[in-house]
Amino acid sequence: MNEVIELFEKTFGVNINGCPWGSCTEDFLLEKAIETIEGSDLGISDKENLIDIFKANMYHGLGRFSNGKHAGKWYINLIKEYFNNWI
Repeated sequence: MNEVIELFEKTFGVNINGCPWGSCTEDFLLEKAIETIEGSDLGISDKENLIDIFKANMYHGLGRFSNGKHAGKWYINLIKEYFNNWI
């Protein structure tokens, strides 16, 4: 789980001053979250479960355009919830 969280922190710029993409549409952020989880070392069932969770709980930050950094934190919280409660 920690490796996946670190991957999301890096990809979404969670621990720096801004997201590498700036403001993004929610669909773009979901696409990046799916790409990130697919590129992780998780097993296939965990990847599929997390992608389903991401799609069911899309980040709806500030409307049509959102900050990727905050979306990264959103997706990290979903990952933590999945590993703490679902497994």
